[in-house]
Amino acid sequence: MLYIVGVPRSGKSTFIELIKELCPDLNWIATDAIQNAVIHTFPKFSSDEISKIDKQQEIAQIVASLADWNEVLTGQQTIVDVGELPIEAVYKILKPTDKMVCLGFGGNLNNEQIWDSIKRHHQEYDYTYGMDFERVKRKWGDFARKDDNNRFFCRQHNIKYIDTAENRHSTLLKEAEEIIVYLYEN
Repeated sequence: MLYIVGVPRSGKSTFIELIKELCPDLNWIATDAIQNAVIHTFPKFSSDEISKIDKQQEIAQIVASLADWNEVLTGQQTIVDVGELPIEAVYKILKPTDKMVCLGFGGNLNNEQIWDSIKRHHQEYDYTYGMDFERVKRKWGDFARKDDNNRFFCRQHNIKYIDTAENRHSTLLKEAEEIIVYLYEN
C-alpha cells in the first residue's frame, strides 16, 4: 500500500496519474470522496460530537480498511490519495509493509510563493483554477506552515518528502519510476 500525502495542490493527483500511466493495474483510492461519503452518511462526523482530530483519525482508519480490502479483492497494490487528511493521522494507521510519500513545496516558502508555484502548474480542470489568492487562503489557512510541518514530520519519521515547487512533472516522473520498483518488490 502506498499513501500519498501533502498539502493541497502539491501534485498528489498528478503523481498518482503518472504512476498509473506506468502501471495501469494499480488501484487508486481517493480519500476525499470517502471522507465526504462518511460525513454525509454518519451524523456524528458532521457534528461537534467528536473532535476534529478524532474524526480525521477515524476517517484514516476507514480508508485504510477499505484499501486493505481492495487489495485483497483485486490482488493488486493500492495507492491512496489521502487528500487533506493530516500526515499525523495517516502515519498512525501505517502497517510495516506500507509506504508513505509526502509532496510539498519545499517547506521554506511563504503562502504567496506557494501560490505562485501553484499558478505555474495550473490546468483548467484544477479546482483552484480561477481562484484568487485570498480565496485559497480562506479555504486552506496557512498552507505554508502546514507544508513546513509536513516536511519536519517527514524528517522525524524517515518519510520521503518530494519538493514539487519547481520542475514538477520531471520530478514526479522520476519519483513515479522509483515507486513502481518499490511496489513490485513488496
